[in-house]
Amino acid sequence: MKELRTNKGFDIVLSRGGAVSLNEQLVTQISLQIVNGFLKPGDKLPSVRALARRLNIHHNTISTAYGVLAAENLVEVKHGSGVYVSKSNITPSKGFDLDSLIRDFLDVARKQGYSLQSIRESVTKWLEKQPPDHLLIIEPAKDLQKILTHEQQSKK
Repeated sequence: MKELRTNKGFDIVLSRGGAVSLNEQLVTQISLQIVNGFLKPGDKLPSVRALARRLNIHHNTISTAYGVLAAENLVEVKHGSGVYVSKSNITPSKGFDLDSLIRDFLDVARKQGYSLQSIRESVTKWLEKQPPDHLLIIEPAKDLQKILTHEQQSKK
């Protein structure tokens, strides 16, 4: 597990040898940091080579990830200057079926042994404790679930 923490909140945790490629992990984690506001429009990302050195991975992996982020209009590549978080408006993705996402969440929680009552109590507690101003819906993907689960466990 290779982890990068910088002073601007740019945190990257890579899991080697898993089912999720390093490139996919980078794209997902940087995307989440942008969408959640940890990386602000205009913020400069580390250079391809600097980030590759810090994470001890090949620079082509970083370059490919930055290319995917640019294609999704999350970052802007300014040749000779660097890669910056896009200033364009980021809009929520369309096509997510909230009921399907909730059903998937409940299925996973039930398979982990949680009762419906404990799930209800936990969700209620979270909503009352810290009412969100918005919700981020992530497309359910088993590999992404593994990464997020690992991140949550490592913070405990």
